Amino acid sequence: MKKPQPFSIAEAKDRNLIGHMLAQARIAAGMSLAELSRALAPYGLEITKSGLSRWERGERMPTPYQMMALCRVLSIRNPLEMYAEDLNDAGLRRLAAYRDELVASGQYRTDVIEFADIRLYDVAVSAGTGSFLDSDDYTLLHVPAASVPAGTDYALRVSGRSMEPVFQDGQLVWVQETQTLRPGEIGIFSLDGESLMKLYEEREPEETEEYLDAENVLHKQSVLISFNAAFAPRVIRPDSYFRILGRVLR
Repeated sequence: MKKPQPFSIAEAKDRNLIGHMLAQARIAAGMSLAELSRALAPYGLEITKSGLSRWERGERMPTPYQMMALCRVLSIRNPLEMYAEDLNDAGLRRLAAYRDELVASGQYRTDVIEFADIRLYDVAVSAGTGSFLDSDDYTLLHVPAASVPAGTDYALRVSGRSMEPVFQDGQLVWVQETQTLRPGEIGIFSLDGESLMKLYEEREPEETEEYLDAENVLHKQSVLISFNAAFAPRVIRPDSYFRILGRVLR
């Protein structure tokens, strides 16, 4: 058996391997340059006929993300198959047909994993202030979408032991941004310059006068509860700076 030669990047560039691959796939799809240009627009790729022609001639190269859109539109399932220099066009078609048969059988299909990009703010809960939501001080978590609860807007890490045993120090939590909570929900709060994760509760105030509004309606007092009994509840006073920042979705 003939031993395959190592792939040469320089040789592939000189031969314009990617440009020829794109041109071959476009022709196989029965598309003109103008039709390919229109088909790429819904993917956010705005490129003219002349731009596509320069790609095919090897004068310029698409970026990796542009290449992903091209592969989707031109049904290039695996670009490496297009590099199979030991197969001619007929062999490549038979290879594609065999792959289709395997997928259709349902026995060899690999499900595509969808990913989501979630903001992870670089501040632990119980440290700093709630101003982190207005900052760019975060990293993007690229995680399987199935692992993220519906409604998640951002992620934080727990700091300290006040929410043990349910939440551990350093644990990642998913948060939905909101300014209101129902009693019994776990939330993220800003209290007098401190960011906290606690169980939200309400109770009848002991000093009722401070909780009467202009229409003489009595409002309940907000209380933040820790799961760890060693930490006392945080009672929200009328003169406290208090904001609800989000709902913890676990």
